[in-house]
Amino acid sequence: MARTKRIIVLEGMPALMRTFGAAVDGIMPAMEQAIFAEAHNILADSRKEVPFLTGALSASGRVHDPFTVNKTAMVEITYGGAAGGDESVNYAVIQHENTSFRHAEGRKSHYLEDPVLRAKAGMQDRLAAKISAVLKRRAEYEQWWQEVDYGDS
Repeated sequence: MARTKRIIVLEGMPALMRTFGAAVDGIMPAMEQAIFAEAHNILADSRKEVPFLTGALSASGRVHDPFTVNKTAMVEITYGGAAGGDESVNYAVIQHENTSFRHAEGRKSHYLEDPVLRAKAGMQDRLAAKISAVLKRRAEYEQWWQEVDYGDS
């Protein structure tokens, strides 16, 4: 059950958390929502590079539900049998790591690692914007909720 898995570690995350304030209610769900969206963008870029013969490997790509460990939001992006449930796609790691394989134009090894590395540039700013938008929408909703007249009086 070989699968390709990459974890993104952002060195600027403590600064990002200080920007929003660790005490902001709901910051971790907002962070999870932001990294989930970012991971989907990475997967979309990766699918342009994943080796493609039958489409099984490309179809096995998944963004898993985000989770939090020790106030750190995480998400996994995977390819392969264990990722998609299709045990016939047990060659994801071999395809990812073997740079001697020949692939069709635009397809290549390191099909997940390279998009992850490219995405790191500017990721902190993109996450900050997404988190800010989530928190703003929530604040607007809470304000609207408080202003609703239920006609109970």
